[in-house]
Amino acid sequence: MEPAAARELLASAACEVERTRAALAVVETGGCPSVAHLTGDNRLVLSTALRRELVRHVDDCPRCRRTAERAVPGHWPGATVTPAELPVLEAPRAALARHPRARGAAVPRFDRRGFPMDPKDRAARRDRIRARAVTTTVVATVVAAPVLALWAAYRGGPAGDDDGRAATAREAQGPEALGGDTSGGYENAGNASVKPGVRMGRNGKADVSVEVVSVGGMGGKGAGQLDVSAANDGDTTLITLTASGASEVRWSVSTSAGWLYFSQSSGTLEPGRALTVKVYVDHLREPSGHWHARVAVAPAGAVVSIDGYGTAPSRPTPPPASPTPPSPPPSTPPTEPPA
Repeated sequence: MEPAAARELLASAACEVERTRAALAVVETGGCPSVAHLTGDNRLVLSTALRRELVRHVDDCPRCRRTAERAVPGHWPGATVTPAELPVLEAPRAALARHPRARGAAVPRFDRRGFPMDPKDRAARRDRIRARAVTTTVVATVVAAPVLALWAAYRGGPAGDDDGRAATAREAQGPEALGGDTSGGYENAGNASVKPGVRMGRNGKADVSVEVVSVGGMGGKGAGQLDVSAANDGDTTLITLTASGASEVRWSVSTSAGWLYFSQSSGTLEPGRALTVKVYVDHLREPSGHWHARVAVAPAGAVVSIDGYGTAPSRPTPPPASPTPPSPPPSTPPTEPPA
């Protein structure tokens, strides 16, 4: 900042300080009703807006101006030349230390215009805020009570032991729906099993057996990079494919048996990864008695031989014919006696 601009700024600040001192001197005399209306009481807190109003009133009111001229010695503020250096006043720290403000003492509050608020207005504002908080709490409680009641009724209902999950049609009518809980279904009587499990042949063993057969000359490109092994789990055949080479292998399985179907018929194996293909038996389409099927695995050139035993579906017996009722004997006409 230039020295001339700084000097003008200091001069205007000194003038405002002197005008404020003159206005405060007028307030202490208490001779003007307008000043008493602005200040209110002796506990004056001089804010920016209040200082501006007091200074403007002292400049405009002839009575207050004469009072300020008598109270402030010397010329009217702004009429003298401001010295180049302003005196530095020492803050009364000792007086401030002797009169510490009590904790919780009333601190003046200001309104939006910058004027100090009356303690009664502050108390009324606190009452309004307290009433608003109580009203909000009551309304929130009234609105939330039905929701909490519905939630408690839902959680404590008879169907609350299903971990809060909604039963889907697949879960309600799955393979174990009839074999476990018979409520809502039919009674599982005798040896009839409704769960998918091991089907037994006539010799009491599982009705499916598997064997991996290597066919020479059928292996294509990448045949040495795919290892094939097979096992059975009841009537399900498990074919395990392992990529033993350094590159990925595109594999596929196929069969000519119409009663066999796969969980996955083709795909790609990364090096070192293994995959299990499940071969299922459609018991509604399998032939009755012993049957034999082959599953070809490409590009390994391996054939998985599957032997099984199917039970012939029982034909429904026709209902017995109802016996025909015997025909009544023919009745003879009555004879008339001779005359």
